[in-house]
Order: sequence, then C-alpha cells, then structure tokens
Amino acid sequence: APVRDYLDRTVPAAMSQDSTVAVFDLAGEIVRTVTVSAVAAPVRAGDRVGVATFTQADQVIASVPLVATEDVRRPTLVERVWIGAVRAWRRLSGTT
Repeated sequence: APVRDYLDRTVPAAMSQDSTVAVFDLAGEIVRTVTVSAVAAPVRAGDRVGVATFTQADQVIASVPLVATEDVRRPTLVERVWIGAVRAWRRLSGTT
C-alpha cells in the first residue's frame, strides 16, 4: 500500500486471516480483486490498508481485510522538507 507521507514508499500487506469458503466448481472461475488505499504514516503492523474480495459468477463469496505487515515511522522534519521539495520539483518538471 502506498504511504502518502513519503516519495514512492509502500508498506507490504497481507490478508489479515485465513479464509475458507465452499464453492461449486461448475459455477465458474473465482476472481480475486485486491483494493489498497494510500495510508498516512505512521503505519503499524496490523493496520488495515485494503481488502481482498473473491467473486464467483458475479457474487461475492469472501472478503478479507488486508493489513500492513511492517511498521513505517513518520518522516522527520528534515525528511518532510526534502519530500516537499522533490514533490514541487516533480510538479514543475511534469514527472510523477
């Protein structure tokens, strides 16, 4: 999941729990959709950062929260100034 307070920084995520669901094989393919949200630092391992949804035949069969697997500290003042300067430069130069 992207961490908004940093440049190009992400935090790894995993399903918060194992999930078992009985499915009917002939009902079609099971499709997994993963949605992650940008999060603000500090991030603690276990914080919710998204959701994994499993569907079959256009019906949701399971939805499991995604949680951060690592801590991400808040940037220091010096880091925040640097990040702000780089973001301003990227906007001016047209790069993202």
